[in-house]
Amino acid sequence: MLLWRTKRFFRRLKKQSPTISGCDRHRIPSDSPQPCPFRLFKINGHAPDGNLDLTLLKGEPCHKVKQYAALSYAWEGQTPDCIVYRDGEQALVTDSLQAFLAVLLEKYGPNKFYWADQLCVSQVDSSDKERQVPLMDTYFAGAQQVLIWWGVSTPRTDVCCDMIDDVIRVVHDPRTNPDDAAPEDYFPGALGYAPEVEDRFWQGLYELCSREWWRRVWTLQEYLLAKQAIFHCGSRSGDIAQVNMIVARKRYSYPPFGSVNNGTLSMFQNIFACDLKRHLDSPVAFTVDLLMDLARARESKQKIDKVFGLLSISSAAARASLKVQYEGEEYWTTWIRWAHLGLQEKGGYRLLISRPWPRHPRLPSWCPNLGSPIRKVFSIYQFRADGRLEVKDELSEYPFPLAVTFDERGLICKGLLVDTVKEVVRPGESKILNDLDIVMLTDSTRHEMRESGSFVARSWVLAHESSDEPERAWIDFLRTITYDNIMYPDKIRPTDAELGRSFLELGKEGEGTQAENLIKTRGIRAVIEVECKGRAFFTTETGMMGLGPLDIKAGDLVCIFPGVPTPVILRRASVDLQGNTIQLIQLEAGKEHIGCTFLGGAFVQGIMYGEALELREERGFQDQYFTIY
Repeated sequence: MLLWRTKRFFRRLKKQSPTISGCDRHRIPSDSPQPCPFRLFKINGHAPDGNLDLTLLKGEPCHKVKQYAALSYAWEGQTPDCIVYRDGEQALVTDSLQAFLAVLLEKYGPNKFYWADQLCVSQVDSSDKERQVPLMDTYFAGAQQVLIWWGVSTPRTDVCCDMIDDVIRVVHDPRTNPDDAAPEDYFPGALGYAPEVEDRFWQGLYELCSREWWRRVWTLQEYLLAKQAIFHCGSRSGDIAQVNMIVARKRYSYPPFGSVNNGTLSMFQNIFACDLKRHLDSPVAFTVDLLMDLARARESKQKIDKVFGLLSISSAAARASLKVQYEGEEYWTTWIRWAHLGLQEKGGYRLLISRPWPRHPRLPSWCPNLGSPIRKVFSIYQFRADGRLEVKDELSEYPFPLAVTFDERGLICKGLLVDTVKEVVRPGESKILNDLDIVMLTDSTRHEMRESGSFVARSWVLAHESSDEPERAWIDFLRTITYDNIMYPDKIRPTDAELGRSFLELGKEGEGTQAENLIKTRGIRAVIEVECKGRAFFTTETGMMGLGPLDIKAGDLVCIFPGVPTPVILRRASVDLQGNTIQLIQLEAGKEHIGCTFLGGAFVQGIMYGEALELREERGFQDQYFTIY
């Protein structure tokens, strides 16, 4: 006890090591008024009271350390209330980190250097966090290893960890894993263990992959930046890449790996995000579009973490543009600025035409909500709604947006106003499709389907009554409710006559086996149910029909923007979602400027393949400016 207290006394009296301001390793310029914030710690052992004794390094001694390990773990909603000694002073950490440090001491011994956020970043000083977060990529990419903590072990996880090497050998053995074998044929019985032992392995693997670490925002970038990633579960450890590989192979025959939980990413999708590491070149730099999707799908303690938790794997331009602010509500502005960057990237239109997300009062209508569920992108890959439409503007090299408003919350866009929504049918509480509707879809003359009450039946009644050409309306309706996704095996889009015959064959009895007819009917039905789910059917003033956002209503605008391969729905508005007046900024004299809010992407039959250009000439449409808040 006396010796330990003496050591603590001299540590406290020891002069602070000289600090350094400039640091190329961590992107700190030589003229910086503040020293490099990088810190490390080492585990000395246990103090007399049984708590861990640590030494914190900063300044010159810290930068002389050649090898260290960065720790990646989930806070798991815990409050830091476990005591450790840092330079002789009490410090509080979460139970999960304390357990991890104890395992590291036992496994690797004392005097190994580590980086961990709870011990190396102030948890009470926002200014320290704001300096450290933009440097996280240098901390994890510079570590010799990233050590991952999956929590305490159970008998099943122990069995799994002990058998992983055997399973990997089976995966790579051509005798048990031939190139032409189906994924579900690789494993059963191939390990040579009793079935109940193999069952425990898969149950243990599922338990490992259910740990909180897989679902957090911060842990994804920590893993992707690692030179080598080693997982720890209790006293067991292993290569996380092996876990990724086994789950990728097994997901077909072990349904829990592919199931979606609570509207978030499925287990396999979470693991697949980590498995991207094998396909990336260093340094890691994801598109803003993908980063925003990952941030929305993964969990964090507070909303601000959704903004900055993936900053280290964004592009250098994004990191330079996003100022980290933990005080006040400025992170909403940062999220909006990040979305602006995403729209300027190639393929950034995906942020716009994703399925509608719940609106948030602090965000403009076009910006993804931090708390919204994972988006499902419209099936836009075979479409090019704007055809050869080009709108040049010297204000920006990007097709969308052309400019932003002074407060950075609005988009100023030039596009084409094609039509206006006239009538709308929403799914409501009714089914999307009834069995009776399949019969209706086989015959264009059967339009009195009100008694069915399904979404498809009510939509067909509107389509039929709004058209002067019933047969034309029937074909257009079939393309609309299937999102024009009925394709031949060679991916060729059927003609109108071929599409009509495909649906007529659904009603023919006696042709093909019962199983073939059932598959055919279910295939068509599945396409309709998938494409109509979460959408409203509408007609326009000129007689077109389409599928669009659920909150669409009469008077909304159908527009085409350059570079956006599907129509978008806007709503005229004089105020934004926060009730502020929309300020129309004149970019070109004599041009009409329309203030509006953004609703989402849409399928509009008749303008999905560039036909809007013909309408433009026929109806004399002019380019329009839109200010979208």
